[in-house]
Amino acid sequence: MTSKQVMLAAVVLAVGGCALPRGLFKRQRPASPYESRKIFAVAPLRNESGSLHADGVRLADHLAHQLENVPKIDVLAVNRTIAAMEALGIDQITSLGEARTVMKTVGCDGLIIGSITAYEPYDPPPLGLA
Repeated sequence: MTSKQVMLAAVVLAVGGCALPRGLFKRQRPASPYESRKIFAVAPLRNESGSLHADGVRLADHLAHQLENVPKIDVLAVNRTIAAMEALGIDQITSLGEARTVMKTVGCDGLIIGSITAYEPYDPPPLGLA
């Protein structure tokens, strides 16, 4: 084979090999690992980023809205979790006992607790969560 033929073969293989079947990268719908319907609550995220602009309540609310898209999972409003925490005199959930008390108070099956580890208020904002 001449060098032109080798180059042509390489180009044909590269272009032909890059074709992907349609729908290969479709966005998959989130799925629940539970067989029956579960109720979750989301606590305000703790700000450990050092940024004064990180809003743990707003990000927890956004997380709750995203979880509403998962079948078989119901999510309580974040303000309901905050009201229960205030009634119990809890600023932040720092122990398993506090988490269980909040869960019992709001009547949920699970409680999501997290923290903001990195945040910068630039567009797009880099965000780290744990």
